[in-house]
Amino acid sequence: MLKIVAILEVDPRMGGGVIRAARSVRGYAESGIYTVFLRHLDRSRDTDHGYLFRASGLIASMERSGARYCGVVENHAEIDNIPILRRTVRNLLTAILPRIRMVWKCGGMAGEIDAAISMHEDPEIMSIALAIARETSSTSIAILQLPPFYGDKERLRNIEHANTIWSRLFGAGKRYRYFRAALRLFDDKIYRIYLERLLKSFDLLIPLSRSIPLEMGVEWNNMRTLDPGYNLNKEDIEIIQRIRKSFPRYRENMVVFTARVEPSKGVIEALYAFKLMARRKPGLRLAIIGRMDSQTRDGIFRLAKKLGIFDKVVLKDYLPRGELFMLRARSKLLLYPSHEDSFSYTVLESLHLGVPVVGYDIPALRINHLERGASGISLVKEFDVVSMAEEGLRMIDDNVEVSPPNLPSWDEIISKEVELLRRVVR
Repeated sequence: MLKIVAILEVDPRMGGGVIRAARSVRGYAESGIYTVFLRHLDRSRDTDHGYLFRASGLIASMERSGARYCGVVENHAEIDNIPILRRTVRNLLTAILPRIRMVWKCGGMAGEIDAAISMHEDPEIMSIALAIARETSSTSIAILQLPPFYGDKERLRNIEHANTIWSRLFGAGKRYRYFRAALRLFDDKIYRIYLERLLKSFDLLIPLSRSIPLEMGVEWNNMRTLDPGYNLNKEDIEIIQRIRKSFPRYRENMVVFTARVEPSKGVIEALYAFKLMARRKPGLRLAIIGRMDSQTRDGIFRLAKKLGIFDKVVLKDYLPRGELFMLRARSKLLLYPSHEDSFSYTVLESLHLGVPVVGYDIPALRINHLERGASGISLVKEFDVVSMAEEGLRMIDDNVEVSPPNLPSWDEIISKEVELLRRVVR
C-alpha cells in the first residue's frame, strides 16, 4: 500500500487553497492511499482560539475520510516575532539553512513513508516536505496552487503596484515604502534563484492549472500539470442547489467582494469601482467579506469615508462556507479585482450561484473560466476601475445569463491526481 505524508495549512480563513489541500488529503485516503498529514505550525495563530476551533473542524473532516493526523511541523520558529522582516528573513534563512521542528504522534510511520507532499507552493512548507523526503529517502512532491514566482515582468509590476497603493492609502510611512522598494531586488533576483533551485529539487511538481506554468514562464521536466485541478465537490453543489431553491429570484441591492483582504486581491480597487457604481445606483451597498486585522478594517473605513460611501460599506470577517454561499446568492454582483489567482473558488462558486462576476483579465480567470465556456463573467484591464464599474452596472441592468465553466467533476479530478501520484512514487 502506498504511504504518504502531506504537509498543509488548516485555517480555512486563508482562502480556497486551504480547502483544496484538505480535499486532496481526503481524496488520497478515500482512494486507498495510507495518508497521514501534518499541520504547518504558525505560532502567531496558534494562540488564537478561533483559529484552533476552525482548524479542528478541517482536521476532523480529513480524519473522517481515513487520513491520520500526525502532529505539527514548523521551520525557523525563533524568528516568528520579528516585525515587518518576519516573512523575508524567514525565507532567507530557509534558503540558507533549513531547520525542521516536528512533533510526530504516529509511532514509527516516519521511517516508512513513500512520499512527502507539500500541499501548497509556500516556500517554507515546500522546504519542510523536501527535508522530510530526503530524511526518509522518499519521493518529494509539491502541489502548486499559485505561481511561486512570475516570469512576466508586467504581471509582477502590477502586483507590486497593488502593494504600493495599499501601503500609501493604509498609512504605511515612507520608510516602509523604501523598505519594500529595496526588497524588489531580493524578491526578483536572489529569492527567485532560490525558489527555482527549491522547485527543481522536487521529484514531482503538480500545478493545478495550466495558467500556473504560463505565469511562471517555465516548463520543467518534473512538472505534470493537472488541468483543470479544481471544481466544486458534491457537498458544495448540494449546498448551492438548496440555496438556489430557497432564493430562486430574490436579490438584494448589494454587491459583494469576497476574498482574502490583502493588497493583491484588490479590495482598494473594489472600493473605487463601487464608488462609481453607487453614483448611478445610490441604493447599492458593498459587502466586503474576508479575514482582516483591525488595522486593515480601520483603513477600509477611512477610505470609504474619504470616497463618500462609508454608509454603504459593510465589513464581515470570515464566514463559514454555507453562510458565505447564502450571502452571495442574495447579491447582484461579485466585484473581483484580484491580481493573483490560479483558478478562484470564489468566482466558480458565484457563477454556480447565478451571480455575475466582473474581474481583472489575468490568465487564471481567462483560461479557467472564459475559455471553458462560462457566461456572466466579464474581465477588464488591471486597475481599470472605470471599466470595472461600467461592466458591473451593465451586467446588473441587463440581468445577464450566468453559468459556470465546463469542468470535469471533482471525483474525476482527484482520480487523475491520485493516478499521477501512483505513477511517480517509487
